[in-house]
Amino acid sequence: MSPSFLLFLVDSNSSYNFSLKETLNNGKHLIKGIPWAGKGFITKLEISIDGGITWLNAMLESAKNAGYGWQSWSYEWTLLDKGEYKIMTKATDSYDRTQPTLPFWNRKGYGYNAIDEI
Repeated sequence: MSPSFLLFLVDSNSSYNFSLKETLNNGKHLIKGIPWAGKGFITKLEISIDGGITWLNAMLESAKNAGYGWQSWSYEWTLLDKGEYKIMTKATDSYDRTQPTLPFWNRKGYGYNAIDEI
């Protein structure tokens, strides 16, 4: 028998908008994205530039509609040294649910909400 999960409960998730093919110069760069919560609203969005070793709070737009709504976030990153960076984000919702580091198995991946990285 396959593992199952509640279909009506949609977990918190986050996404970001950043070019993967871009070589950045030193200085300030705006990273932004959209988190959402299935039930409730996003209360905290954290970003990591070092692969999850440290997490910093991003600027989170106020929730306009509680429940199933997208919110915008942004983070101004000051790049000091050129190199490779692993950028990750994680959202926490008003029910204190935070995106997991690893995904749980679910058929076809529709319930995927683990922390992504670029």
